[in-house]
Amino acid sequence: MIEPAPETVLVVDDEELMRRLLALQLEQAGYHCITASGGAQARELLTETSCSLMLCDLHMPGETGLDLLADVLAHHRDLAAIVVSGVDDTRTADAAASLGVSGYMVKPFGEKQLLINVANALRERALRIENRTYRERLEVLVDERTAALNEALHHLGRMAEELNDSREETIRRLSIAGEYRDEDTGNHVERVSWLSNVLARGLHLPSDRCDLLRLASPLHDIGKVGIPDAILRKAGALDVQERAVMETHAEIGYRILYGSESPVLDLAATVAWTHHERFDGTGYPRGLSGSDILIEGRIVAVADVFDALTHDRVYRRRFSRDRAVEMILAGSGAHFDPAVVRVFLDSIDELSAIVEGVAPSTRTRVLIVEEDERLREHIESALRADDCEIVGTAATAAHAFPLIHTRRPDVAVIDLDGSTAAGVELTRRLALEPTGPRILIYTSLEEPGSLPSGLELVAGVAFKRGSASELSTAVREVAAAKGDSSSSRRPASGG
Repeated sequence: MIEPAPETVLVVDDEELMRRLLALQLEQAGYHCITASGGAQARELLTETSCSLMLCDLHMPGETGLDLLADVLAHHRDLAAIVVSGVDDTRTADAAASLGVSGYMVKPFGEKQLLINVANALRERALRIENRTYRERLEVLVDERTAALNEALHHLGRMAEELNDSREETIRRLSIAGEYRDEDTGNHVERVSWLSNVLARGLHLPSDRCDLLRLASPLHDIGKVGIPDAILRKAGALDVQERAVMETHAEIGYRILYGSESPVLDLAATVAWTHHERFDGTGYPRGLSGSDILIEGRIVAVADVFDALTHDRVYRRRFSRDRAVEMILAGSGAHFDPAVVRVFLDSIDELSAIVEGVAPSTRTRVLIVEEDERLREHIESALRADDCEIVGTAATAAHAFPLIHTRRPDVAVIDLDGSTAAGVELTRRLALEPTGPRILIYTSLEEPGSLPSGLELVAGVAFKRGSASELSTAVREVAAAKGDSSSSRRPASGG
């Protein structure tokens, strides 16, 4: 086995006897020593020889030891230094420390004190080099993975342009990227999406904002792609340095997602940046507090922690639902926004169903196809008031068809009074798809035989002269029939 070469120490002192004594003691301890009588010779030796440590006298002819140290340490960043002085002066010691000097020894001193100071300085140097190398490797890793993700995002953006309204599928798949590296979380991001949606609705956020959060929240931990596996999958507790690295995932996620023209990715960037902030200002990465934290970030903070507490992690077993609720409640006003916690408590049965893997919502999912914008808004308002979930609206059949496959509605409400031919064709295509939605025709054509032929497989018909409640009833009846395998698709009047 090849022994490592001894570390080289440069001794700088204008007194020859002191130089010889220090060199002798260090060489007897196993170090390789070179000596210099002043600054010029020391600089020359440092350019010729790789030194780990410099012992430097403070009082020398020509220039002071502090001047020499300031110059040398600025140009040799891996060089450790110890000051040797005949004067015990606090201000001089502080000045030396500010330059990065590792030790300050006052003459006379013993051999044991010398060797202890040298060993400590070299150990500090090794740690400094190791930490810098680790940070540099981490930065390269983050840059590489960020570039790969940006390339993936760019590619997915082109796909979204081609497929029009495939944004929900795109975001879901992107969020899975984090799960592939953090396997213990399972379907964590999907559950956080639905938990966040329930909390947002409970806070009475506008419906479009709730939908946007549902799509954006799965990306809250996307920054973990920049965290080394040794930290991300560590079974035990993280130490201080590892915790600091782990906490950078919030900033990394923001850097990955920031600057997109997509409202979903723009919100996802902010959520990634803020979901570890705490209501009392003790969170990270920016120490925001109260309303300075975007409400979506405050919502995801509760959703993320509740799901994490109720599922096994590599470093601990899951908590019971009741214990998790107690922990969320205990964090109200400190970790969590009290307003979000109140909604959390009010919605605990629905939230518990989500973390236990039960379907997150029993609301009817509806797609509206209506050419007239005002009438489209009227239908949407009426159905939302009846607690239907509007998963999309479309003005034309061409716009509607892609939504069927990305949004998976239970019922499609289709107007046949506008571009009737296109509406009929869309209805026929959807009615023949075994996994497609059930079709509710919305029309003013009430005379027998007035509807176009070929619509025998639609699930129901609602008339425009009817009230909003009659339309809602028709939608519910059609949706209920979807779960009955014995029910064939056939016209049924509504309204």
